Order: sequence, then C-alpha cells, then structure tokens
Amino acid sequence: MGKLGCYIYSITKDARHFQIFTLGSLVTMLTLWSDFAPSFEVIALTVATALWVQVGCTAIMNQRLSLRALSETIQTLDCRVGASPPRNDEKLIALDLRSPMITALSLCLLFRAADVLFFPLAAIIGIGSKFLLRYNGKHLFNPSNIAIVILLLLFPHYVWVSPGQWGADMLIAFAMLCFSFLVLFRVNKRDVVLFFIGSYAALIFARAIWLGDPLEIPWHQLQNGALLIFTFFMISDPKTTPDHMLGRFLFALSIAVIGFIMLTQLEIREGLFYALAMVCFATPFIDKYLPARKFEWRTT
Repeated sequence: MGKLGCYIYSITKDARHFQIFTLGSLVTMLTLWSDFAPSFEVIALTVATALWVQVGCTAIMNQRLSLRALSETIQTLDCRVGASPPRNDEKLIALDLRSPMITALSLCLLFRAADVLFFPLAAIIGIGSKFLLRYNGKHLFNPSNIAIVILLLLFPHYVWVSPGQWGADMLIAFAMLCFSFLVLFRVNKRDVVLFFIGSYAALIFARAIWLGDPLEIPWHQLQNGALLIFTFFMISDPKTTPDHMLGRFLFALSIAVIGFIMLTQLEIREGLFYALAMVCFATPFIDKYLPARKFEWRTT
C-alpha cells in the first residue's frame, strides 16, 4: 500500500477527521459567502483557545498521574535488595487536538455573542469540562453544548444561538455531508442520530397534524442548520452517549421529548441544547444498569 496509502487509510478510518472537514468547510463557506459568519479574528481566537486549553489540561493531567504513580511507588516500595517497584497500569493521556478542533468549529457555527471575549470563554468552558466533569473514563457533557448552555444561563442578554441562516443550497449540501457521515463511518453509536431525528421529527409532525397545520411548517422546522449540527456533532458524541443501544435509544428519545416540550410549550428556542445537558446527567446511570462495551476512538 505504501506510506501514503497507509496515511490516508489512517485518516479516513477516524470519524473525527470527517467531522473536522465538514465543519471546517461550512465555516469557510460562511466566511466567504454569508453575512452571518463570524469574523476571521473570532474564528482564529476560538480555535487557538480551544487548542491551548487542550494542551494545558492534558499536560496538567499527565503531571498529576506521574506524581501519583511516583508517590505510590515510594509508599509501597520494599527496600529489600532485589525488590521490584509496584506495577502501575494507569497510562498517561495522549495529546489529541481533534476534539478541540470540533468543539471550536461547532462554536463558530452556532454561538453568537455581543462581545468577542465570550468566544474564548466558551472554548475554555467546553474543553475544561472534558477534564473536570468525568466518570468512568468518559466526559459527562458534549464540550460545545455545555459551553453554550452555561453561557446562556449566565449571560442571557449577551449571548445567543444562531439557527444558521445559510441559504437553501448550502443547507442541502451540509445535510448531504452529514448523512454521508453515517454511511461512510460505521461507528457503533451513530444509531443515536437516527433515534433522535426520528423521534423529534415524529413529535413535530404529530403536533402539526393535531393542530391542523400544513405539513410545510414541520418541514421548515426541520430545515435548520443548528438542528443539523446539534444532531450530527453534539448528540452523537460517542464519549457522552450511553454504551448500550437501548440506552442510546432512551437517551435520544428523552432529549427529543424534553427539547420538544421546551420549544413548543415553554417557547425556549434553545430547548434542545438544554435538554441534552440535562439528559447527560442520566448517562452514568444508564451505563450502570445497561452495561456494554465502552467506546474508544481508534487511533491506528
């Protein structure tokens, strides 16, 4: 196959590379042809902050692991001649810049604020949450989603979510890229995308039929760039969704129902983002009572 072929194969087998390509392409298109895109300075600042926070947090975590291993070795080491130190199976964390890139690009597409400083703050909150809020080797929240939710709660008059007014042609192209993502990358947890979008669409259409509204209304509600990013790049995060397929179905259905109620009954436009943050609290309990093999990104 050769070195080039092996390199290309290693890239295409990891779904995160396709996510970065898709989100990066959309950010580029918006920057060139849309009036709703963030400025180049905002994009650069958000991406740089996310990467630096990832590097810093990884270094701090590895230092703590090394110090812990050293401390345990000193405490348990038998000083007798010929004694061997205790074995430590806790591995250091590998630096991975793909996750912060996905978080930063998602923020550039969805997040809007009255001041540019909110963008690096969102990146700090999102990436920091991966290292601070963890259980069983998984982070509890999707980084970009929890950053948006926290800032919406803290600064409701200064930050908001952009629904993504990208135009019909750009939206169709992005939707095709997103659905091809499901076909090209057969990652175990991609079924949560179908569970969620099927449940949410069923609720939207059922409400329209119940109220006697024309079906063009629910179709229009589903043709939303923010909904696509939420569905394919937030709710589908394999590190924050349950490990068992039944658990993922319950996870997706709960988000769809709670988000639907918040949107239609409480008139909270960002209801889906709040719903995802709330339901993520249930993931550890779902994993406990519906155990399955834990997801790990394939790096080779």
